[in-house]
Amino acid sequence: AQGDAEVHLQAHHCNWAAAYFVGDFRTSRAHAEQGLELYAAHDFTGNASFYGNHDPKVCAHGELAQVLWMQGRTQAALAQEHLSMEWAGKLAHLGSLVHARDMRLLHRIYRREFAAVLSDATEFIAFTAEHGLADHRAKGLVFRGHFSPRRSAPGAGRARIAGGNSEQW
Repeated sequence: AQGDAEVHLQAHHCNWAAAYFVGDFRTSRAHAEQGLELYAAHDFTGNASFYGNHDPKVCAHGELAQVLWMQGRTQAALAQEHLSMEWAGKLAHLGSLVHARDMRLLHRIYRREFAAVLSDATEFIAFTAEHGLADHRAKGLVFRGHFSPRRSAPGAGRARIAGGNSEQW
């Protein structure tokens, strides 16, 4: 109602996440696509630290990767994942880099790409440890532990997940 494009973008940003978490993928996708349209029409590249400490374009592409996967559009989902990672790299904003990598990990879990999850989780753990992001490092440990049973003994995976959870909380 105020005509503020940044507020409008953040409203879409909140709505695509909220709709995703309740399983309303059509609404989530619509908000992410509308957010990307707004982003393209304005310069929001310097505002990543203000709202959720990640860039909404990075988030929208990452969210679309999840949503499109859920809708069975696997190639389109992969393309969105790449766009999220690419934009995060261009921005070189720490919160956006972490968010893109986090969303990539979840997408790769959905795709059941075990080797990629293990590799990306190991990279994520190192990256977040390097930057002192203990909560995100713990999440990486959980991701890595999630797929460890497929490569080793189930008990090792459970122990890694428990270790990640204990660090996170």
